[in-house]
Amino acid sequence: MADLGVTTTLPCGIERAYELSRRVGVHERAMAGYDERVVDGPADGVLEAGDRVTRESRHLGMTVTRTIEVVAATPPLSVREREVDGPFVEFVHDHEFERIDATHTLVDDAISYRLPGGRLGEFVDRRYLNGYLRRVLRERNRQLERIAETTEES
Repeated sequence: MADLGVTTTLPCGIERAYELSRRVGVHERAMAGYDERVVDGPADGVLEAGDRVTRESRHLGMTVTRTIEVVAATPPLSVREREVDGPFVEFVHDHEFERIDATHTLVDDAISYRLPGGRLGEFVDRRYLNGYLRRVLRERNRQLERIAETTEES
């Protein structure tokens, strides 16, 4: 299993940060640089525990289709998602929220995953994929910061 983590401070209260992280439209806007779009499941609204959404996006010159399920949600402190169909053997993404003050929230994203291919998959991960996933997550979070600065609720 490989792990990576990214911590971001969002310019909003914890309840808004928690809600933005589960909004389908916000996720799509934050991942627009990867042409991400919903192909099955809720196309808008807020994802709750038990919800599944299938998204298609472009990564490394390939179209990637992944189905994610929200497996746990503890408002407004945490959300856990896992890939139920897609390129990974295992993929779990934990979002944890910590109130800094009334207008700032610390978001800790922790991802654990395993690629197919045994040792070859491990090699690809060490040489490239882990860094790539970290960059994608940081870019998503930069976009989420911009969205959190606005008053709109995509």
